[in-house]
Amino acid sequence: MCWYRLLDYLAWHGIEARSVELAKRPKQAAAIVSEALGAGCDLVILGAYIHARAHDLLFGGMTEYVLSDAKLPALLVP
Repeated sequence: MCWYRLLDYLAWHGIEARSVELAKRPKQAAAIVSEALGAGCDLVILGAYIHARAHDLLFGGMTEYVLSDAKLPALLVP
């Protein structure tokens, strides 16, 4: 499902949601969490574990960061 269709679906059910495109940064996971907290979000939805495990071990993973530094609830979608 495309993100814009998801927003339409949520709006149809009375749920206010929006998507935000962030510029790439060295610490992308921290930027996502910071942006969500700044916007007063109740939930962050992320795709989970899309890189090979070896990549995440070497460079760190966004999913792992969001889960380990959980300042707000996250829904992880495979």
